[in-house]
Amino acid sequence: MSRGAATLIAVLVLAFFAFLIARAPATMVAQAAQDAAPALSLDGVTGTAWRGRAAHARWRGIPLGTVDWRLSAGALLGGAARAHVVVGGAELTLDAVVSQALFGDRLRVTNADGIAPLAFLSRVSGARGPLEGTVVLVDVSLTIEGERVVAAEGRAVLRDTVVTVQQRAELGAFTLDLSAHEGWLQGEVSDDGGPLGIAGFVRAAPDRRWELDARVRARDRAGNLALVLSLLGTPADDGYHPLRLSGRY
Repeated sequence: MSRGAATLIAVLVLAFFAFLIARAPATMVAQAAQDAAPALSLDGVTGTAWRGRAAHARWRGIPLGTVDWRLSAGALLGGAARAHVVVGGAELTLDAVVSQALFGDRLRVTNADGIAPLAFLSRVSGARGPLEGTVVLVDVSLTIEGERVVAAEGRAVLRDTVVTVQQRAELGAFTLDLSAHEGWLQGEVSDDGGPLGIAGFVRAAPDRRWELDARVRARDRAGNLALVLSLLGTPADDGYHPLRLSGRY
């Protein structure tokens, strides 16, 4: 068989499967997603596999809102499943493209934009911390193999951040420029000139470990935040304290 004939047959087979998927119910995609992520539940599923909606999505029992998806015909003909996914809930909004090769375990999330309060993300992830605020994702892309993050880019912004230990103190806004390092998702942290100055890195591993390695200072050296940071010891000449924390979430 010539190479051209083999290519034509492969295209026709993929086109046939695309036709079947176009006519298949949306529950087929919903079941596949739940099998891949057991913590996810999708109810009230309508539409087709090609273009469907779940009226109620939950992660570990926590409501996420609605989920709409639209599969890409071109990607399927190229041997990959790719979907534009939109999540809309009372606390979470997310718009992203999710793709995976039909034969392989590499998952790609690209062009992700979204917003959610830290309190909601804490409930979803199981992480607990003395912070309040809002997380905004800006054009985030992740490549995941198994549970390892092998590539990451984009930005996460923490807005209106408040620490709630003993007494509330405003911290300001921070930017995390994302990357991947030896399977860890890593964010280089910088501040926007608010009450807390910070420079350093925060990391999260597939086994739920996290690390913070940073330098921090209070811009108002006579305020409550400076008093709290004084518990870290004597600052350097530039007013920064070393801050290294780690744990599991």
